[in-house]
Amino acid sequence: MAAVDEAVNRLAASGVVEVRRITDAVASERQALNEVRRAAVLDAREPARIYAEAAELKPVEITEITDGEGSPPDGYADMPRSRVAQIIPPAVVTFSAAVTIRWRIAPR
Repeated sequence: MAAVDEAVNRLAASGVVEVRRITDAVASERQALNEVRRAAVLDAREPARIYAEAAELKPVEITEITDGEGSPPDGYADMPRSRVAQIIPPAVVTFSAAVTIRWRIAPR
């Protein structure tokens, strides 16, 4: 990051280029998205169990899983309007995912 900071600062200090945004990316985005998808499925099980219990039923098997939306963060950082900037990568990168699960239910 120090080398990137230095290069960006030289460009900004030159007055020829105005740096407004820096983008970043996650090295293993696919792995991170798969982890949040896995978590979304685990999160979907609990409400299904609660609804089924309240209706005096039980979830028997999953009949359909539809991938909702799995998305990485936007990866943009706005730069201050000065000729000196320090690029600080985010400490935490948050991914999100949604899933729809259809269950076959049966009496208890």
